[in-house]
Order: sequence, then structure tokens, then C-alpha cells
Amino acid sequence: MKILNVLINYLKLCRQDVAIGTFIMYLTGVLLAKNSLNPFDFLGAFLVSYVSFNFIYSYNQYADYKIDKINKPERPIPSGKISPKNALIYSTFLGILSVIYPFLISDNLLTFSILLYFPLFGFLYSFRKIYLKKIPFFASILTSTGIFLSMYSGYTQNMDFFNFKREFVMIWIMLTIVILFKDFEDFEGDTANNVNNIHKYISYNRLSIVFFAGLTVNFGILYYFTFPVITLYIFTIANFLLGIIIVIGLFKDSFKHKTYFYLTKFLVLGILSYFLILLLRL
Repeated sequence: MKILNVLINYLKLCRQDVAIGTFIMYLTGVLLAKNSLNPFDFLGAFLVSYVSFNFIYSYNQYADYKIDKINKPERPIPSGKISPKNALIYSTFLGILSVIYPFLISDNLLTFSILLYFPLFGFLYSFRKIYLKKIPFFASILTSTGIFLSMYSGYTQNMDFFNFKREFVMIWIMLTIVILFKDFEDFEGDTANNVNNIHKYISYNRLSIVFFAGLTVNFGILYYFTFPVITLYIFTIANFLLGIIIVIGLFKDSFKHKTYFYLTKFLVLGILSYFLILLLRL
């Protein structure tokens, strides 16, 4: 039982919604490339989510544990369940694995490059002497791109040629406009530790304009180009629900710090729905 609790605490160094989301996104990319799944596809999804993204988030929790004492004191390091030293050892091990496995499983240069992007981004984002997090807008775009690439790597791993689907553009836009709201929940700790926070420069209301501009582009893509009816419904509902969450925050100040939490949950639910639709076509 004690061993299980220790394992759970280490797994909590990685956000489980991100781990589950990237696992599903990788498999969704696979299904967009071919109409089948095999054990190797699930292995690829596991490596991307529970090795690469586990490294990114575990190393970030180590790097930001002093900030998390204010923002998220319940996390394993600030709560004392895992020491900073052990968290660094754990994340370093994952980082090494993240660099090694692309050499073993990549079927082409594009997939290989994408898989190596993950550990490189994770290091540059959190390593204190570089700390891309201090450039909030740039960091948000790199983060959303990284999460998007979890899906695209599953796609490129199973494609013999470059064929960029319109669905990818919409998914990247949704990820980016959602990630932009992340700093609201971290504002207090970031400010106390002299870390740049996106909401130091742009208010919730102004950021909402960016959000709805992104949704407008998505609806333009959806209704200008031809998509299967079920894809049209899934993306329409997902964009609509994300918009409702932002509107609630516009009229209810107490909801604003919860906005990112609900946005991510609905986004994961939307991606899961899209994955299940593709799965049912097999």
C-alpha cells in the first residue's frame, strides 16, 4: 500500500488530464492516418504521454515548486510528499528516456523531430537559466504547439507523405486560445516570485476577444470547407461550449480563476468524443 501511494504521488507530478489527453490525441492522430489501431500504436501513445509529457510536467513542478507553495500547495513537492531532489532525479530519468526512445520507434524524420521537440521544449521551458516561461505569450504558443504535436506525431508516424488536415488547424487554435487562460490560476504565485504572467499585460476581457477571434476562425473553417457531418457537429459543440465558459467568466468575477480548469476539461472531453467517433468507424 505504501509503494502504491508513493507511485501515485510521482504520477501526480504529471497533470493527469494532460497525460490522458495526449494519450488520446496520439491515438486520434493515428486514426486520422489509417483506419486501424495495433499494440505498437498504444505503445507510442504511452511513450508520448507518460514519458515525454510526464517529463515536461514533472520537471516543471520541480522547477516551480516554490511558486506552487502559493499557487498549488497540494502538489506533491510543496506538500512534502516528494522531495525536490527526488523529483529532479525522477524527471531527469524521464528526460533521458524521452531523448532515447525516438531513435527506437520513429518511422520517419518528421516524427523523429517531433518526438525530440518534447524533451527540448520541456527543458527550455523550465530550466531556470533559460526559463521560456518568463516570456508568457511565446511560452503559451509553444505549449499549445507541443500538446498539438502529440496528435500530429501519431499521424506522421503512420503516413508516408505530408498531408496536413484542416482538423489540425482547428485543434491547434482551440488548444492555443485555451492555454492563454492558464496563467489566471497562477497569477498570485508568479507575481510573488517575480515571474512574468500573461495577465500582467492583458486583462481577461481583452483576452476573451482573442479567444472569440480564434473561435470565429474555427467556425469559418468548419462551414467553408466540407467535413463529415459528425465532425461538423463535434467541433461545433466543442467550440460553442468553450465560448460559454468564457462568457460566464466575463459576467462572474469569482469564476475567472476557474476558467482554465473548465476549459481544459471540456477540451479533453471534446477530443475524447472525436476519438470515439473515429474509433466507431473501424
